Amino acid sequence: MRATAPGGGDARSARQAGGRVGGGGRGQLDDGAGPQRHGDRCQRLPCLSVTVTCVMTWMLMRSASRVDHLTPNALRLSFARAVGLLLAAMAVELLAGVIRDMLRPF
Repeated sequence: MRATAPGGGDARSARQAGGRVGGGGRGQLDDGAGPQRHGDRCQRLPCLSVTVTCVMTWMLMRSASRVDHLTPNALRLSFARAVGLLLAAMAVELLAGVIRDMLRPF
């Protein structure tokens, strides 16, 4: 019995079109972009993103004293209030989600 690709063709035509039939013989077309084929790239991406985030954070913290001296006091206070308001809104949203989940029946 031949496996069929989602487009109506068989597995042989799917392979010839550049894809491969995956899913343990169930006839699902796999374009090869999943973690089976590019497993190494999928493992390197989180490491790279963490490294870039750490470097950017280090650069921001290193230049914080210069930015502190260059910005006026009123701008720093307004930025601190805006960040505090954003943090409070996130806390309220989190608390509302927890209460909603507690009141939802199983």
